[in-house]
Parts: sequence; C-alpha cells; structure tokens
Amino acid sequence: MPADILSIIGAQLDAFCRRTEWRAKSRQTDSGRFFWRRRGAAVILSEEQRTVSGDICRRDSGRFVYHAGEWHLYYLDATERWRRYELARPAASFAVVFGHWCEDATGIFQPPRIRRSTEIEIEREALAALVGA
Repeated sequence: MPADILSIIGAQLDAFCRRTEWRAKSRQTDSGRFFWRRRGAAVILSEEQRTVSGDICRRDSGRFVYHAGEWHLYYLDATERWRRYELARPAASFAVVFGHWCEDATGIFQPPRIRRSTEIEIEREALAALVGA
C-alpha cells in the first residue's frame, strides 16, 4: 500500500475512532472504542468493549485490503478466518468500502452482544429446571 494512501486513510480512521469515542463519553457510557492497525496491505479496524465485570473484550471488526488500486472488505467468520464480504464490491474509493462496513446490512461486523450477568444467571436457572438439576 503506497504511503500516501495509508496517510490519508489513517487520518480518516483516526477521526472516526476519535468521533466514536467522544460520542460514547458524551453519553457517559464509556463502554467501547474503535482503533485500527496496518498489517501488510490491509488495515484492520478493531473494537474494544468493557464487560459488566470491567474486563476489556477486544475483537477485530473489519479488514480492508488494498490490492491493485482497489479496496476489498473482509469479515471474520465463525472460525476466526477472514472472508471476503460479497455484498461489497471492490472499489477504488476507501469511503465506498468503509460505507459498506458502516451500513453493515447483514450485521456481520457487529460484536456479539455482551450479556449482563443477570441474564446469564437466568439462563442457568432455566437450564437447571429443564434437566432437573
């Protein structure tokens, strides 16, 4: 990936990450933030969330690969392998591909919902009642 393209994309992603972190703080949730990193010809957008217990859960949310002058969007499948997101056609414009990630028509880029401990306790009680434990 050419340095000038990385510089432009990096500035855009930095602004996105700051904006989303600011929104969380303004809502007094402080529950999550985005950050990005470069890996070869790819830019990986990741997310951190604070669990109810206060632990931090990190996960990669999307992978943007620059190849032959076009950006390609990837998602992590259930086996933690990157797969091309077929609903987003490769594009010369990063903004177009990033727009697909933001839109997330299938919900595939969303993190699994972090459940409250009370929900987990209710599920355990229901399971115990089913098996007669």
